[in-house]
Amino acid sequence: MPSSTLSEQDQVLMGYLSTNPEFLQEFIQKNLPVSSQIDLAHHILALTDKNENAAGSQLFTIRHPTSSQTQTDADRMTAVLWDLAFQIMQLVEADGFHLYLSDSATGEYLNLILPEERSESSNGMVGETAPSPVAKFRTEQICDISSGKFIAALVARTNAIFRMDNWRLQLLADDTSSVLDVGCNPEETEAVLAVPITFNNKAPGADLRIFGRGDSPIFPMSKTVQMVGVVELFRFPGAVRGPFTQKDEDVAINFVSLGSSAVHDGLRLQELNMQTQLNSYLLNIVKSIFQDIVSMDAVIMKIMNHAQRLVNADRASLFLVDSRTHELYARIFDIGTEEVTNGEVTKQNVAKEIRFPIGKGIAGYVAATGSVMNIQDAYVDERFNPEVDQRTGYKTKSILCMPIFIRGSVIGVVQMVNKQMGAFTKADEEAFETFAIYCGLALHHAKLYDKIRRSEQKYKVALDVLAYHSTCTDDEFSMLKSANLPDEIPDIDRFEFSPWKLTEFQKPLSVIYMFRDLFGLTRFDLDTLIRFSLTVRKNYRKVPYHNYTHGFSVANSMYVALKANAHIFKPLEALALYVAALCHDLDHRGKNNQFMVKFSSPLAAIYTTSTMEHHHFNQTVAILQQEGHNIFRSLTPQEYREVLGNIKHCILATDLALFFPNKNTVKGILERNEFDWKNSEHRMKLQAIVMTGCDLSAATKPWEIQQQTVKTIMEEFYDQGDQEKARGAEPIPMLDRKRANELPANQIGFLNGICLPCYEVMAKLLPGCQPMLDGAKYNLEMWTKEKEKVEAGSS
Repeated sequence: MPSSTLSEQDQVLMGYLSTNPEFLQEFIQKNLPVSSQIDLAHHILALTDKNENAAGSQLFTIRHPTSSQTQTDADRMTAVLWDLAFQIMQLVEADGFHLYLSDSATGEYLNLILPEERSESSNGMVGETAPSPVAKFRTEQICDISSGKFIAALVARTNAIFRMDNWRLQLLADDTSSVLDVGCNPEETEAVLAVPITFNNKAPGADLRIFGRGDSPIFPMSKTVQMVGVVELFRFPGAVRGPFTQKDEDVAINFVSLGSSAVHDGLRLQELNMQTQLNSYLLNIVKSIFQDIVSMDAVIMKIMNHAQRLVNADRASLFLVDSRTHELYARIFDIGTEEVTNGEVTKQNVAKEIRFPIGKGIAGYVAATGSVMNIQDAYVDERFNPEVDQRTGYKTKSILCMPIFIRGSVIGVVQMVNKQMGAFTKADEEAFETFAIYCGLALHHAKLYDKIRRSEQKYKVALDVLAYHSTCTDDEFSMLKSANLPDEIPDIDRFEFSPWKLTEFQKPLSVIYMFRDLFGLTRFDLDTLIRFSLTVRKNYRKVPYHNYTHGFSVANSMYVALKANAHIFKPLEALALYVAALCHDLDHRGKNNQFMVKFSSPLAAIYTTSTMEHHHFNQTVAILQQEGHNIFRSLTPQEYREVLGNIKHCILATDLALFFPNKNTVKGILERNEFDWKNSEHRMKLQAIVMTGCDLSAATKPWEIQQQTVKTIMEEFYDQGDQEKARGAEPIPMLDRKRANELPANQIGFLNGICLPCYEVMAKLLPGCQPMLDGAKYNLEMWTKEKEKVEAGSS
């Protein structure tokens, strides 16, 4: 429109826009949708070249490539920018173009983009109406942006428009010391026009002023941009078009600006959609985790399940920090895609607790440093431990390991292994980092819930114990104190001694007799010892076998073992062994650990491993804490801690599940002739085996006592089996009274599998215990004869 027809206000507006072109560009990008921006680009280009109808009819027809499963987001963006460069090439009638993109990871390098499969139009020759679809591209790194000598590197480095005609190109060809180089042969190129592709709110050249534009091929631009790449257009010599004109530059600037803005807005929209989806997913995770906090194991399973799906990993592990021992530990780990079943804790993904020091391995390093580890090739990293792979045959490739924080401290580590497709990305890290915050909150609340639940169960147990037990009465104390402590009890120092021939009154008296004989009363108060002995008796339940008589029998066997192997154990070790033997089955309910766990007893909720043994020890401590019952009060604090620690070790050792590893360890040491009495660990392992041997000492008694004891044991076993049946469970054969005819065979297996190996180790290290081995062997012969009788009667 002629300026004479414009109003004064319009003329002022036109003048402002001429000197401030960035204002209009910013207004368009902020206020018009992407589709309207593209339509405006069509209109602008049509107005700038009305005579080029052929070219104008094909304007800006950017085609989005068909999505495929193998095409990445980077490939799709590259395809759009490739189409944009092709359209610009046609509009300015260039003979070809090069598309350069900066390295997405660091932005430090410039890569030449090439189609995976080149076609006739892949160079963008004039006359083609549209580029051939390209689904995948390959990159070729050409130079460092900060120091590269290519024109494209200069444009990327300075964010400048570059226009050069043939005489300047000739200078480049003649002067090999030139700091610039064109992407094609200068001798075969007449002109070059290079325009930066940026993501920002200003168009390329927006900071330019009218003056000086023809004086130099390089023009300064805005520096507040994100450099994406460069479009380099060129013309071959001999054509009538000649060098690129100002109009060609304006067309390129406008279309690069609008095209890159459209791509940028599209990417931001895609990021927003992805963030919305992630937020929705995380919200569902939070609901899933917090709505069903029934146990720590359940929360851990859900966290691992969701984490695995969040980053599309093949395996997931979660390790918690034990700040007391400075270790990482896990009971549930290595969850695979094939093992996830509605987030339920199943046998195949729950294993025995594993522990390792903080600082060991990838997970240990993350726990120690609090840093995120994204490892593309695990075997290249020296911190990776390949032992698990070698043992299982599984191949670890990539690892994403993230710390979980609460109040600034690392409370756990989540480790993802082997992304299903490719390696873990920065986006995976960011999503996982957000997820880890919710993990920390969930684990923190689960721990609190666990503590509350344990407190409730302890309260129930305490009420149960208090309802059944109490300390000894004053009358009981006075009666025992008034009794004369005998100077000698016949045969009490022999393994063949039968505790069943003593009365209930004589047993605590004999306990004090054996204690005095072993340790004297110089450092121990007799009244306290009497109260302790009587209260221990009272805290054994009246069940068929695991009652006070059994506790006394085990204490008697320990007394004989210590007497027969004098001075082998240190005084405090011997003290702990004797007291542990006496108290090792306190408050036993006549049911084994498996029963407690299977039917979710309160005790099983408190103690997840060695359930009854932990309870027996805690009952021992509870008695010692009663007024007038602390038989160790004269010990120094250091001695007290040592004795109490040894008592716990010895009582827990009566769990037969621990006997087998203990026996194998000591047996291996003996076979290598490496047992060292000065080695505290060797001594502790031996003490554990001695506790097992004394606990099973009924198997070493004379045959008549052995038979009566087994009958009592089986009465308790069958009672448990009956209760399991009443609750709809099927007991194991040994607990099933309908299979009583299998008793001799069961005893033979018990003696061969547990008793004899135990007593063989004891006899080798403690020669005074040889009678226990001999007694067990004799009873094995007798049970073998009983089995033959059963088989003869059934034939």
